[in-house]
Order: sequence, then structure tokens, then C-alpha cells
Amino acid sequence: MALEKGTLSVETINERLRSAQVGVFVEQKGKRLYLHATLPPKPGSKKTKPHQQFVSLQIYANPAGLMRAEAEARKIGGLIACKEFDWIPYLRQSAYVQGMCCKDWVARFKKYYLTTNLPSRDSVQAELLWRKRYYSSRQLG
Repeated sequence: MALEKGTLSVETINERLRSAQVGVFVEQKGKRLYLHATLPPKPGSKKTKPHQQFVSLQIYANPAGLMRAEAEARKIGGLIACKEFDWIPYLRQSAYVQGMCCKDWVARFKKYYLTTNLPSRDSVQAELLWRKRYYSSRQLG
């Protein structure tokens, strides 16, 4: 992508990311931008250890897209450093939904419910409330 002097480019962004030791790099494929990094396996993958992978940003390689890609690279770099990176926000919905059955969705909702709605309760109380509101009432069970 030929950009005028003084404007953003993939190369200048990657130089900044490299000097900041982010561990994530921006790549352009066609008209789109991707991030490249060592990431944990995607959900459903047969691999068990982190390996080099691409993250599709679904954004175009224009000045606004380049700024967004750099910000996203720094964000993912921080998540990787804290061991908090999760693929779910970066996967297309259809790719993530594929392979999940109802019990998986219930387990996912239960985890979300217990961690977001009941953080001040002890775990036994939270479990009882979960069962009373959803599971035992046959809403989800």
C-alpha cells in the first residue's frame, strides 16, 4: 500500500510494536488487515499449545483501519502478557457456534451468570440461586 510521506503504514506500525515489545504484528492481505501473534489454540482446535496464528480484524487497510489495527495489536499484546487472551471476541459467530450443543450454552450461561450477577454471594448461595431461578425450574435444564 503506497502511502504519502508522514502517514501511517504497516511497516511504521510494526516498528512501533516491535520497539514496545508487544509481540503482535499487523499484516495486510489484499485490502484487509490482520494481526499475527503466538496465541493459544482456537476453541475446538486439536492443538494444545500456543502457536503462530492470524486474527482477522474485518477492517480495511486505510488510515483509519491502520490506527485501529495498531490499537487492537496493543490490546491483544496486553491480554497475552496477562494470560487473559480469549478467542471468542475475535471469531466469527458462525465459526464459534459450530460444534456447540445445548449443554455447552447452558454451562457458558451459568458461568456468566454466576460471575457477573452474584459476585458478592458465597459460592453455595450462588449455586442454589442459579438452580432455583433457572436449572430447577426447567428454564434451562
